[in-house]
Amino acid sequence: MKPVSIFTLFLTLCLSTLSAQNYQSVISNRTAYFEGDNGYISCIRIDSVKFDTDSILYPMKSIRQLDYDCFTPYGDSWIGGKVIVNDNGINLFFNKNHDTIRIETRAKLNDEWTAFYLTDSITIKAAITKHDTLHFMGLIDSVKTIDFAAYDKNMNPVEINKKSKWQMKISKNYGLVQTFDMYYFTLSDEEYSYFQSVPDSYILAGLSSPKIGVQNLTWFDVYDFNIGDELHITDVSMQLDFDYSSESINKSIFIYFDKVSTSSSITYKISRKESKYKDYDGVKTFEYIHDTITQTIVSNELFDNYLPGEPVFYENSAKTFSMISDNVKIDLSPYMEIYKTEDSCWANGIWDGCFPENRFYKGLGGPYYYCEYAGYSERKLVYYKKGDIEWGTPLVITAIDEKQAENKINIYPNPTSDVITIESNNVTEEIFFELTDLNGRQILEKELKSNSEIIKLMDLEPGIYIYTIRNSNNIYKTDKLIIE
Repeated sequence: MKPVSIFTLFLTLCLSTLSAQNYQSVISNRTAYFEGDNGYISCIRIDSVKFDTDSILYPMKSIRQLDYDCFTPYGDSWIGGKVIVNDNGINLFFNKNHDTIRIETRAKLNDEWTAFYLTDSITIKAAITKHDTLHFMGLIDSVKTIDFAAYDKNMNPVEINKKSKWQMKISKNYGLVQTFDMYYFTLSDEEYSYFQSVPDSYILAGLSSPKIGVQNLTWFDVYDFNIGDELHITDVSMQLDFDYSSESINKSIFIYFDKVSTSSSITYKISRKESKYKDYDGVKTFEYIHDTITQTIVSNELFDNYLPGEPVFYENSAKTFSMISDNVKIDLSPYMEIYKTEDSCWANGIWDGCFPENRFYKGLGGPYYYCEYAGYSERKLVYYKKGDIEWGTPLVITAIDEKQAENKINIYPNPTSDVITIESNNVTEEIFFELTDLNGRQILEKELKSNSEIIKLMDLEPGIYIYTIRNSNNIYKTDKLIIE
């Protein structure tokens, strides 16, 4: 009986220790990736730790808007400027106004405490509403669910903003599994909308240790192709002015047929087929290419090493990358770049021209983009084949200038005020007339079913529009249409 008693005592002590174990919310020696309900990835990475009576964790900085025209690249993280981890299991976060958010990680099921308090204003109570086993990212762990409720100074339930339904989940071994934006915690709807769009919740989507789920997308991830992979890309640019117009339409088919990998590079041999059409103020040229090219991919230090949301510093400016799930990484437009000024405020640049956001896709290359300025520029993936997966509509590229069909299509009058007539010598396939405004919004689409079609435009506002004559694969004619 004595050995059994010792074993029972030992087991009781172990269970007692486990029940009081500190479910620490933020773990300093790894990067955690969270997906917001808007699909974008936000990260927690601790850049420095200070040990005193408590541990003070300092997350990586972010670009913050401080006022209408005042920014800083040294702003607080979405989980606040610091996290204080006490030995007694209390974790302290701080919002934009440096008010304290208190999380009691050792609390048991149904325990309640004051998580946030402003004198003569609001009180926010937190409680452990669940304590069970949860499956996430292929992992299984014990998880505590914490729900929060807000009250006014008379302790009547109140809704502070549209995001008042906060919930947090903390796992025993992996920290936060679900949480909310600590930086904007308890701010009004006006403050939310003034500064930026903030997700209602963040769900753990990846960890660097153990390496699981979403990871920072790298240059090698983007250009990861296998033999037989195929990409079809269109590159279209149109510039419009009352004095002149220019247009270029490039179509490309890339088929990867050889691959050599080393520790520092990947070299591909690619079958390339391209058609290049250009019209500069009525002077038209056409080029057809069918050859083999070699492409060598090496690491991209900025792209690889900076996490989504982390400030990337240049000589006098700063910007960030962003990520959507683990498949898309975005090199943000210069419109989103901030520039150092003579005081502590950094300012948005003033740009004139077409500066797109460049999007890179895992295993599909890039950049792909769309932007508008006195016309538009677009580089678009229209079809791909990777292994057994196919997507989109494949291009058909021949040595014949497809724009020659332009000579068979006539649109008049232009300018017009109410109707146009579209004449074609030979309509033998599905051909469509599409009209868009200068912002790229589709205004009208009509199938041309005969060699002479009249299209009514009386309901349109006067201005410059873009028309396109196309079938499902090719653009036959595109130009400006002036409505008076």
